[in-house]
Amino acid sequence: MNPEDTQQPQSEEENSLELEFLKEIKVLIENNLAQVHKQSSFKDETIDRLQKLVYSYEKGFIPSIKEPLLKDLILFKDSFNKFRTMFSESSETLLREIDFLNDEIEDIFYTHDVDIIQVEGDDYDRELQIVRKKIPTDNQALHRKIVEVLKDGYKSGEKILRKQEVAVYIINDQTSQS
Repeated sequence: MNPEDTQQPQSEEENSLELEFLKEIKVLIENNLAQVHKQSSFKDETIDRLQKLVYSYEKGFIPSIKEPLLKDLILFKDSFNKFRTMFSESSETLLREIDFLNDEIEDIFYTHDVDIIQVEGDDYDRELQIVRKKIPTDNQALHRKIVEVLKDGYKSGEKILRKQEVAVYIINDQTSQS
């Protein structure tokens, strides 16, 4: 017979001490689990905050870089329109090449969600247009009406990259004073 097989009954004091010891171990385990859970929660919260920070940075950073490039491309497109006008009677081949490059720029605009600003009606809209030329008139009904669109305006989503440049009728100063 093995001496370990024969266990002697423990005294009540020994049972009490063992029970206290087990309770202390239980408390230590619970504290350690709480600490681990707290660290895990902190880690998860930190990762979530960092992901949100990176997302907001990318969301603001990319457009801030893209916008100046698109504005330069708009000016470049204006140059093509000037060249087309200048060479309209010169060479059919040159005009086709200018149109081709102009179409390529429009494809780039489409890819980057850039649209030409479309204004309904012929009334001047200061939110979407800027006056570059004033045409005097004596007709009150024509006051602040669009005469001509000088340059297209462009927007990307709700962000205006360039307002539409227009010529408008303005009441003649001499008429408005009398």
